[in-house]
Amino acid sequence: MLFQRVMTALILVPLAIALLFMASAEGFALGISPVILLASVEWCCLAGLRQKPLQFIYLVVIALLMAGVFYDPWAGESLLFSALGWWLVAGWVLLGYPDRQPNWFFCRPGMLLAGPLILVVPWFALYRLRAQSDGDWLVLFLFALIWGADIGAYFSGRRWGRRKLLPTVSPGKTWQGVAGGSAVALVVALVAAILSGRSGATIGYFLLVGLVISWVSVIGDLTESLFKRRAGVKDSGKLLPGHGGVLDRIDSLTIAAPLFGLLMAGHW
Repeated sequence: MLFQRVMTALILVPLAIALLFMASAEGFALGISPVILLASVEWCCLAGLRQKPLQFIYLVVIALLMAGVFYDPWAGESLLFSALGWWLVAGWVLLGYPDRQPNWFFCRPGMLLAGPLILVVPWFALYRLRAQSDGDWLVLFLFALIWGADIGAYFSGRRWGRRKLLPTVSPGKTWQGVAGGSAVALVVALVAAILSGRSGATIGYFLLVGLVISWVSVIGDLTESLFKRRAGVKDSGKLLPGHGGVLDRIDSLTIAAPLFGLLMAGHW
């Protein structure tokens, strides 16, 4: 499993970085669009919508919403704040699960309505980040934080993991893993601050952002795990060897990208 994860990452990471630096902001947004569309199909399956024609209709709706926020940034901003509200609710559900299982949150219509908030919004946030001055480095900073936190959590959890984080949602995640992921994210943030010429209080702010992103990325991961547990599946799909589905790979980004965009506005 580890070998498959590493080999898949060695293929996907260079492709993502090449697209990030070689394409324009518009080209980058277009290039990552298939990822969101594939994830939308997996989200349909988690919601129990398995009829191919209906999945295709949902995919088209997601694509139209992506086009809409691309040409109307105000709509994207409105959707972004709605998404942050949804994530607050998701955190509330996570902390109370399994005693707290509101039907409106887990029912099929509720999940399908939430789809744009957890798929279109991070896509829009990444596009807006990339469109900024030095946006390629800004997005790379975000990616490095998430990848670093994920790697740190994986290895520290395997080595020292004892105390379970939320065993009713994801039995494999531990507090030690979260601590290891946060430690690596802090190192990434420090390196990014130094390389970008920051000093003093600004370095402290970068460290704070790194810490926050490492924590919220766990919320994104746990939230997807919660929906997978409800659907009775281990992975959202089988497209990526060693990683599962597309949604399994971007679950941290679904919450981290919008929040990172807000936190780094005017600080890069």
